[in-house]
Amino acid sequence: MKKILFIINSLGGGGAEKALIEFLRHIDYTRYEVSLCLVFHEGCYLSDVPPEVRVFWLYERERNFVHRKSLKIYRNHGIRTLLRLRARRKIRGRYDAIVSFLEGDALLFHDMVRDRAERNVAWLHCDLRLFHWTRKTFRSDRDEELAYGRMDTIVFCSHITQESFERMYRIDVPKTVIYNIIDGDSIRRQADAAVVPHDGFTITAVGSLSEVKSHDRLVRVARMFKDAGYRLRFQIVGAGALEEPLKRLRDELGLQDSVRFLGFRKPPYPFMKASDVFVSTSKSEAASLVICEAMTLGVPIVATRTSASEEFLADDRYGIVTGHSDVEIFEGLRRMVDDETLRAHYREQGFKRTGLFSAEQTMRQFEALL
Repeated sequence: MKKILFIINSLGGGGAEKALIEFLRHIDYTRYEVSLCLVFHEGCYLSDVPPEVRVFWLYERERNFVHRKSLKIYRNHGIRTLLRLRARRKIRGRYDAIVSFLEGDALLFHDMVRDRAERNVAWLHCDLRLFHWTRKTFRSDRDEELAYGRMDTIVFCSHITQESFERMYRIDVPKTVIYNIIDGDSIRRQADAAVVPHDGFTITAVGSLSEVKSHDRLVRVARMFKDAGYRLRFQIVGAGALEEPLKRLRDELGLQDSVRFLGFRKPPYPFMKASDVFVSTSKSEAASLVICEAMTLGVPIVATRTSASEEFLADDRYGIVTGHSDVEIFEGLRRMVDDETLRAHYREQGFKRTGLFSAEQTMRQFEALL
């Protein structure tokens, strides 16, 4: 049996974490012995890890004094000794492959133990050129580039993400694209498991309440619809640090009756299915799972232009792609709201697009890396 180690920052409610859980569910455990190292032992998907996977962690939680101090020394002085000692004390033994399944901390620690694997694979789930969030981890862009350059293969979750990465870093390492798995049958079963009332035309967004998701745009757009005389219901499924500022914005705009924050829902599918339109207002998305899930559920999509929307919606072929201004989002949504024929068209087109994300294809591509 081949031994594989996955490294990820945590199992919080993000798309990459959810993608990893789906990936682990499809591994053949008669052929692979799998371990999962969490940089931080936390997240809503902890209980979803298959029982065959051995789970361990570097730190109990993200707000950890030892980690913060060690990272500060590295970022200020370039000294990685404390971080390296933690990684090598916790990650022992030999592996056929180590896979850092996310950017940032996962890659940083992977780089410190890469000698313990025959093959080292870095997996990107973010368009770093548009949203370079990993600068809070690496001391410099050059440090990050060198870490990627020491991998045997770099995997991207979309072709556009790979193109964007290659404009940032000139790294002579084999690269490939592997799409996330979308289990359509499971998603539809979970969507049908709960009944969500549909008491008016509903526009739904799903995602963490964070800067990159830009839900503030949607709140302002809701005000524009109200001013234009529309009676619509907007619901945002997700939790995060910006919940209170977003609620204040809603209240300041007088939208208490039309914009609802539903918190984190696991799964979100019943709320998505009970929607007339799905919307994404993100600044950056490498391979948005929720866009693919909305397609699977037959919900027409309006999304701001990101790597994910460009690749998966293909210039308005499978959904409407808009610019990032409030006016552009409003106009894209208004097209969909006003035209039932258009919504029916995109429902049908979305179903066709989901063939890209089969588990069989993804697992064959992964096994070819090992």
